[in-house]
Amino acid sequence: MKKFFNTILILFFSLQLFSCYFKITTEEDYKVIDEKYYLFNDMETLKIIIIPLINKSFTDWYYYSDKFDEKYDKYYDNIEPDSNSKKYMEEEGYSYCVYIGKGSAVTKEKVPHHISGTFYQITERETNISTVFFKN
Repeated sequence: MKKFFNTILILFFSLQLFSCYFKITTEEDYKVIDEKYYLFNDMETLKIIIIPLINKSFTDWYYYSDKFDEKYDKYYDNIEPDSNSKKYMEEEGYSYCVYIGKGSAVTKEKVPHHISGTFYQITERETNISTVFFKN
């Protein structure tokens, strides 16, 4: 009986191990233009590449996937789309573009924020909506 339970446990843990999902990015999944524009096929690849860049820029944020999603939903559509982002997505056929800007920009919220410094502007090709992450 003990051998039977051990076998069941081994099978259970083996299935758990093999059912884990690992996203492997390839060169077809994203493209970088001029170190400012990052083009992505899907949101999962975007998060794999961009979250570490955000964490490096804003060292007290320490985003991870769930926290990123929460903030993305909260600030969704808070800035006008960047014209170059739209152009690059259409030309290259990607679904998302992240423009890493340095300098100034203004959000389109009820009380606009004047951004100074580094910001990460994410534009969706399908909806033409942009969301910006920044820290003043």
